[in-house]
Amino acid sequence: MTFTMVTPDAMLGGYLRLVLNQLGAAGFAVRAHRLTELDWDRLSQMYTHLDDPPPSSGDEGELPKVVMERLYRLAPACILILEGTAEAMLALKGATRPAEAAPGTIRAGGEHLIFNFVHCPDDAASAAIELAYLVGPEDAKALWASPGTSLDQLHMCVPAYSGWEAISFPMVANRLRSRFVERLEAEQALPLLVAERQQLLTLRSAAERLHVGQAASPAIHRALVAAAAGDAVFTAGLEALAELYKLPGRRDQAPLVALRERGIYLSELEQVTLHAHARAFGA
Repeated sequence: MTFTMVTPDAMLGGYLRLVLNQLGAAGFAVRAHRLTELDWDRLSQMYTHLDDPPPSSGDEGELPKVVMERLYRLAPACILILEGTAEAMLALKGATRPAEAAPGTIRAGGEHLIFNFVHCPDDAASAAIELAYLVGPEDAKALWASPGTSLDQLHMCVPAYSGWEAISFPMVANRLRSRFVERLEAEQALPLLVAERQQLLTLRSAAERLHVGQAASPAIHRALVAAAAGDAVFTAGLEALAELYKLPGRRDQAPLVALRERGIYLSELEQVTLHAHARAFGA
């Protein structure tokens, strides 16, 4: 096995499906996935074991640290654990500069050497080292050992950046809870989230969506809390999210923000949406 990382520029540009299609056409199967917020210092440490320079040192043709950190706050990276070899993935990735990448490679569709969609390790040894840097040793071990996932489940986790889905509290809550399923392997909650999402996608009224979310929330919440198995941080975050469905209710956002330190991705826009809902329907 190996992994590839779909970078924030590709996530923002809506290229995840294109990358997944190219991976599938090349014979790769996605075994696990994880959305993660990139960290400049951790990335720089990861790159020290490679011959390549860090992703952006401020040299000519590269963006300075402060700009890259802004990019990392805009969108997650999506790590995909793949059934296949590192060497085959390296060939599919293509050259760093899209203009020099061979037709059919992923990077051939990129914008330029900075926005070039994917990163992947050179070999199996590098894959083990780099994934541990990206998500931490324990999470890396869990990802390598994952029994499998579905691409539908992955798409349920991906943030929206435009349209009503981007600013709808019930849709943000559904995506956030889907990331709990990803993180905690809470498979019993997945069909409940799928059913809720399918209902939400048929509605255009915010009041109708909120009503659907309120009806679905208790069962989803119970399933996820059970999967959290007493973990204080996860349980507090789940409780804070469930409270937002109560009108009025407690409005403590700190437990939700704290989830980011435990590998549950939460975008800036999603945080704004949660805060706006909390303020609009506060106690």
